[in-house]
Amino acid sequence: MTKEEIFELYTQAVCDRFKVTANTQLFKKTKQREVVDARYTLYYMCSKRPMRISRIQRFMHNKGYDIAHSCIIYGVNQMSDMIKSDEDYKDLIKELEDYAVQLT
Repeated sequence: MTKEEIFELYTQAVCDRFKVTANTQLFKKTKQREVVDARYTLYYMCSKRPMRISRIQRFMHNKGYDIAHSCIIYGVNQMSDMIKSDEDYKDLIKELEDYAVQLT
C-alpha cells in the first residue's frame, strides 16, 4: 500500500469519526474546533505511520489545502500533548487505526 493510499484511508477514517466532510470541511480553510481537531488527528496519524511532513503537506496541497510545514508540526505536537494528558485521545487514535484497517 502506498503512502498516498494510507493518507486516503486515514482521511476517510478521520472524516467518518469526526463527522466532517473531506471536500467541504477538512480541506477548506476553517478554524471550527471539530475540523481543526480532525486535521490534527490526520497529521498525527500520518506522522506516526511514519510519513514525512513534506509528504503530508503535498497530499494536503493535492486536496486543495495549502498548509505550511510548521503548521503540520504544530498539529502533530498538539495531538501528542493531548494524548499524553488524556487517555481518551490515545483510545481515539487506536480506534481510528483499527477502523482504517477495516476500510482496506
